[in-house]
Amino acid sequence: KDFPILSGPTTITISNEERSWEYYYSKIIKVSTNGTIESMTWCHQDPSLLLLSPAIGQLAPRGGSSNLCNPSKPYSDSATIQIRVKNNSLLSSNYYYLLVIGTEAKFW
Repeated sequence: KDFPILSGPTTITISNEERSWEYYYSKIIKVSTNGTIESMTWCHQDPSLLLLSPAIGQLAPRGGSSNLCNPSKPYSDSATIQIRVKNNSLLSSNYYYLLVIGTEAKFW
């Protein structure tokens, strides 16, 4: 999906399809037009250029889960991730950026 990131923040919602708690990890990958991966961690190193929030989190099992400490606030099986470009100099014609979200692995 192409995101109109110049017009303001862009959001995407992810959902857990598993019946177990799942941590998720997200990052933006910088790719050159020839397909070479330039960077997989740059957005976390310089938040003055781009903000990905939240980059990590935990999803409740499919369908959600009750919260014994506060029954009025059940745990969600989905999360909304926001991408905000804070410096338009990132967007050159030589690169494109991919949002990658994974579960069950801290290190890629």
